[in-house]
Amino acid sequence: MELSELSFEDALARLEDVVGLLESGELPVEDLVSQFEQGTTLVQRCRMMLDTAQARVSVLVRELDLDPVISAPLEDDEEI
Repeated sequence: MELSELSFEDALARLEDVVGLLESGELPVEDLVSQFEQGTTLVQRCRMMLDTAQARVSVLVRELDLDPVISAPLEDDEEI
């Protein structure tokens, strides 16, 4: 399956696997670079899906005239 076809949950799980491999320190340099490249692609995929979801929620919040605090973006260091 192409990375661009992964769901958010699958992409995030794959990213966690990549991080584990990178942190293990057991990969040859070429594999390390390859995994790092895959990780950056997965980060971009996850960020795009989160941005899309946030935009959809913002539209719904505006349509329902809900409190704007609900649609405030998360800071980079905040967890869901």
